[in-house]
Amino acid sequence: MNTTAVGNELEEKIASFLQDELDNNAFWARSDCCTLFRKKAYYSPKRQADITFDIAIEIRAPGNDSLSMLVLVECKNYADAVPVGEIETFHSQIQQVSGANVKGIVASRSELQSGALNLARSMGLGLIRDLNGERFKWELRRSASYSADPTASESDDRIRLGMTQRDFSSHFFDMYCVSASRYTNSLGAVLEDFVAASDIDTTDLGRITNRRRRRRRVVPFIDKSSLEDVASMALGSDATADGPTSFEQICMGERERTGLRIVEQAPTKETVFSEEILGRITFDPPEITIYSHPDLPQRQRFTLAHELSHHLLEHGEYMRAELCQESDFERNESTGPQLTDVARLEWQANYVASCLLLPRQRFLEDFLSTTGDFGIANKGFGALFLDHQPCNVQAFHLVSRRLSSLYQVSKSVVRIRMEDLGLLKYGGGPRHISEVIEEL
Repeated sequence: MNTTAVGNELEEKIASFLQDELDNNAFWARSDCCTLFRKKAYYSPKRQADITFDIAIEIRAPGNDSLSMLVLVECKNYADAVPVGEIETFHSQIQQVSGANVKGIVASRSELQSGALNLARSMGLGLIRDLNGERFKWELRRSASYSADPTASESDDRIRLGMTQRDFSSHFFDMYCVSASRYTNSLGAVLEDFVAASDIDTTDLGRITNRRRRRRRVVPFIDKSSLEDVASMALGSDATADGPTSFEQICMGERERTGLRIVEQAPTKETVFSEEILGRITFDPPEITIYSHPDLPQRQRFTLAHELSHHLLEHGEYMRAELCQESDFERNESTGPQLTDVARLEWQANYVASCLLLPRQRFLEDFLSTTGDFGIANKGFGALFLDHQPCNVQAFHLVSRRLSSLYQVSKSVVRIRMEDLGLLKYGGGPRHISEVIEEL
């Protein structure tokens, strides 16, 4: 794609987001106080001519003709790093626009020279680097950076690296942003910082501020019981069948219902953040690719269960594609509504995957049978209690090893399922499976 097309595409993306925020009552200012323009010209007394800007947002207090704030966005289309001179030129242009509280943002798909970044911050400009979905682990339908809570941003050092490193890649955020006061992955945070640094009349600010603003969270919270139901419906009669779950019937049913294709390929050499890709799912059309590892059947089964769970949960509504890696198998400890959208998608998929691999009723029966066979009694601390005592470590090992073999899953998957069902309790807090193995 040529540089002009890149600049136009970036301009379209940012303008569409801003208009979407206004339309959905998610912008910091009331939508009836804001007007968004593309390629609007503003008169420069110094030039005695107009200067045209890619995007402009005019903000006025109700009933006022004069502007309370003007935000101007310039989308750069450089093949190389954005130089210091471009920052100086843009700053000069916005200073030539009449009126108070004129704020500027430079957006680019390429990195910035470190001097350009430092200069922009000192001048009070906002900066955006858009990665455009390159080398993402999750390809979301709605930008994570747009709806991101500023507190969920990455570290300052990593964001600065994202702004200045040419081959930088991100698991999640597609925008790396800088204002005069902070580094952030939230474009909304940059706009809010402009307000904090402005001298808008206090009364006008109160009239402009959107007090009904909605922080949009796209992915809904689903409780564990409902996730169990998703797995049970997919399993059908297999939910009570002996032995490891067979995915053949589930996949055949989904192929007939939705056209889902399951593709098995040789392992790929492609990595994301130096970690091997085990599988991937795309939703347009629905297809799951599993990179075959015959010597690691447990890992391969969980990969299929994980990607299949994204499909069953209809996560295609929120993302176009996702990559599965071994680090995904450890579930986030938090389960509630406070999770970010991507964390919630992954948590839900992992939970349903464990339900598919270890169906609730059958797993409970096998757990009780196993503890009975080994003479492990509930002494009031839980059906299975794990601390540092050798007898409890040995009991955990015996139970998890048998269930792991029975269901053809890893001990980590068994441990997580036992935790979910309240079968495993800890003395001194949860422990990682590797710690337990070391004590055997």
